[in-house]
Amino acid sequence: MITAQDFSMRGPDGRVALDSISLQVPRGTIHTLTGPSGCGKSTLLRAFLGQRRADAPHVSGQLTVAGAEIFSLDRAELLTVRRRRVSWLGQDPALLLTPHFSVRELIAETSTERRPGDAAIVSLLAQAGLHDGARLLSRRAGQLSGGQRRRVAIARALASHPELLLLDEPTSGLDPAAVAELESTLRHYRARGVTMVIATHDRGFSTRLADSSTALDAGSISTARTKPNPATPSCSACQEPRALLAIPDPVHGPDGLTVTDLTVTTPDGHRIANRLTLHIHPGSGLAILGASGSGKSTLARAIFGAHPQAHGQLTIDRETVALPLTERTARQKRLIQLIPQDPAASLNPAHTVSRVLSIAVRRTTPRAPRRAVQQGVRELLARVRLDPELLTRRVALLSGGQAQRVAIARSLAHDPRVLISDESTSALDETTEHSILDLYAELCDRERLALIVISHEPQVTGKLCEQTVLLSSSPDQEVTSGNGRATYCVRGHADG
Repeated sequence: MITAQDFSMRGPDGRVALDSISLQVPRGTIHTLTGPSGCGKSTLLRAFLGQRRADAPHVSGQLTVAGAEIFSLDRAELLTVRRRRVSWLGQDPALLLTPHFSVRELIAETSTERRPGDAAIVSLLAQAGLHDGARLLSRRAGQLSGGQRRRVAIARALASHPELLLLDEPTSGLDPAAVAELESTLRHYRARGVTMVIATHDRGFSTRLADSSTALDAGSISTARTKPNPATPSCSACQEPRALLAIPDPVHGPDGLTVTDLTVTTPDGHRIANRLTLHIHPGSGLAILGASGSGKSTLARAIFGAHPQAHGQLTIDRETVALPLTERTARQKRLIQLIPQDPAASLNPAHTVSRVLSIAVRRTTPRAPRRAVQQGVRELLARVRLDPELLTRRVALLSGGQAQRVAIARSLAHDPRVLISDESTSALDETTEHSILDLYAELCDRERLALIVISHEPQVTGKLCEQTVLLSSSPDQEVTSGNGRATYCVRGHADG
């Protein structure tokens, strides 16, 4: 299905994006691309679609996809291959799903059936791990959680029944149970003869699923392996972590973030929090855990002030702040900053790092002279440990870890007291993930920020957060502070 022989991609200045890549992916197999963030996984995956990197447009060597020399095709031939034979799932589902389209419309748009019925769409959603798909058919993409968007994007990719399926970090933002379901679905499609190439930083996912694997480092192949497909993992390894026992309401201190009697419902009336009360001291963190679709991002957006179906009281450093963002003063709007699940989607890909951060600095100091703005930008880079050489690089050319640090720097430009990180490390390799978590810990301690971390991985939040809120994905359960249903808990104080 895919053959690469000494395939390279370089820029006009000689910069190497891909260097002498040679590999084969037989039809009906699963091949994974692994390696650290920025090593070239996504670049190679996009090359299989016939896409060149803007800063590395020169290609050499041979690359054959589905029997065609992909970079020798004219535009019409290339579009035919992409529409009829290859399906693509990018790393950022927010960029793939038109926000005002319903789930029904999104799936129908790529389906090989002219007018697929609801039953067929619900079946595809179930294969992607959304078992409540019937409830979501009329919901718009912009109303979905990050995990739900990811699974709708997977169903959308499967709807075209492709010969070749290209997946870029498909497990990011998914809880362990959803990852296990995705693995089962991909095995099912492999048995039907579909070829898959998957870029992933999840080594366990690659080991369990792949027939062959290529590890990249700085655009070159470091190792290549072919192995038999392992047995399906025991489902017991994919269960949600058990909740810690609930404890009484926390003792409120004078500074930091205090949330009192917060009630949050979804657009379809599902209540995910009922009179939740919590307090985060300056320099400490709180984790919001739960399965994909359980309402983690919705709860965070409610605290941020951007979810309309929320009621409660908010206090930051002894100051009462209106819960709706629209009712806060300009200064109060800067007190809480949200770093989204898909940082690349929140940054203009055509802007340079310098422009992104200059805009943020000018929003807080609109009359500052140019020299002061430039100095502010350099200070932000230093705070997030980014090389000043990146100032002139466009956002589209940043690695995942670099984009994450730029998003953090932009938030810090507003001098926040509360920082909310929404699954911000889910698409990063293990090394980059640890470096970002270390950065959060450093900022939290040095700048005395109250930190909220959203994740489905307890090991991610364990090193940052002293408190935990665990959400249930069951529609008949909700989070309530201080009772047995759920799950406001403080690490180290649970019995047993």
